[in-house]
Amino acid sequence: MKNYFRLTAVLLGSIALFLSSCKVEPDIHVDPDKDEPSSYTLKISIAPPSGTHSDLNDLSAVISLTKENGETVLTDKVLELTHNGKYNTPEIPVTKGNYKLVKLIVKKADGSVIYASPITGSLKANHVSKSLALNANITTAKTTLDVEVLPVTTTERPQDFGYIDGTFNEKPTENPATEFTITIKPLFTIGNVVYDSIPVSLKLTTYPITGEPLTTIQALGAGEKKLTLSKQATKYTLSITKWGMNASATILPNDMKDGITYSLAGSKAAKKLKYVSVYRPSGNSWLPDTREEYLYENEKLNLINHYRKAADNSNLLEMKEEIIYENNRISKIKKSKDDYIASYTYKSDGKLDRIAYTDRDGQTSGMINYVALPGRTGVTDNYGVGTDRESSKFYYKQYISYEILGGNVRKYNYATSHGDSESTLIDYDFQINPYIHLHLPELGLNTLSKNNVTQRVATYSVTIPQHDAYEYSYVYDSEGYPTELYTKYRIPGTATTIFTTKTVFNYY
Repeated sequence: MKNYFRLTAVLLGSIALFLSSCKVEPDIHVDPDKDEPSSYTLKISIAPPSGTHSDLNDLSAVISLTKENGETVLTDKVLELTHNGKYNTPEIPVTKGNYKLVKLIVKKADGSVIYASPITGSLKANHVSKSLALNANITTAKTTLDVEVLPVTTTERPQDFGYIDGTFNEKPTENPATEFTITIKPLFTIGNVVYDSIPVSLKLTTYPITGEPLTTIQALGAGEKKLTLSKQATKYTLSITKWGMNASATILPNDMKDGITYSLAGSKAAKKLKYVSVYRPSGNSWLPDTREEYLYENEKLNLINHYRKAADNSNLLEMKEEIIYENNRISKIKKSKDDYIASYTYKSDGKLDRIAYTDRDGQTSGMINYVALPGRTGVTDNYGVGTDRESSKFYYKQYISYEILGGNVRKYNYATSHGDSESTLIDYDFQINPYIHLHLPELGLNTLSKNNVTQRVATYSVTIPQHDAYEYSYVYDSEGYPTELYTKYRIPGTATTIFTTKTVFNYY
């Protein structure tokens, strides 16, 4: 049944096999940080300005948080506020390191903005002792960051605080002759995968007709964003940094007009997975369990070795997967046990057309169907993909479908003709999924999605797994790749975590 969906099954209930590097069987080491806290949190504390109400209810903060190097952590995250003389956010889970708070506004329940923390370089910045971006150095289990805010009146503009047009939910301006509106479109390519729906930090430098240049940093949510600027300037420069790539543009007086789209683009080669190791908990330590090793030839994946830690603590090579190419595409994957062979054929446009799985018990095969979904246009389209599979091993048919929105599988459905079913909703972050860059021609969350899964909510009928992976948290490097993953498991239908695994990623 689901045994045939190798990468899907990794996320749908079993712990993946993840492994090491070279021609010598790798050793699996334990590297626990016993003296480090098991988790870190950041709380933001907001002191209301003097002369304003300090006990309003039903307030929420909208924040954007980046790493010290500008990598986005949270964009426009809405957090309910509690009051104890100051307004406080809930504790935000983070990892150890240096962060910057680059946006903070406070809203009432009706959506109106009543407070905002100004950004350095804005007109309002000199009205507080410390303007954004504020540094938060996370070295202890709990960190509190104190933030100053100013009241926002109905006559004030987001630009006066250093924010983009529309941040305060204000009514659109008539766009008088003194202003112009442009579109900012971040577009980054990793390998041959395009990321066009990711949050970024925009560095905007204004060169006024008189006076010194003024630089502000603004957090932009995923996708295209509108930006309204004044024509009373000699030029503007726009720049963004993402995953170690830089992109910039310059706006000169002749370009200060409505309707221009600036694609801030960058590209770089994808990192190659070397090995991925899974650790299981044992008291306060992590014990090595499995490892998956990826080997390449002529820049292409050609072998995957699966290891397991044996009872005598030796490394047991359980299985090999040989990757076979034809016309520069993967045509077969042969496993070293059960006489397993997966065969793939393709459509004229390069999309997967048919998959057939053969082992000692028989064959399962199915055609792949694609359907366009309404909504998004551009590089990252919305579409559905599915297959109906028949097997010589089973008397029933299998029906599988994936709904892809913004480059990620958001909904997965599995059903059989005899009533077995699973329906799963999935959420993602905005970082790089290393598995998609292996270009394995399977249908699954890892092979179809650009970003990394953060949550799964699954419902089952007939066949219910013993445990279910439902929450994922990551540690990332400066280039947007995961270095650690913590996966929580629970019994389906319950809310209690029964165990957590740790996964460590290494790259060439």
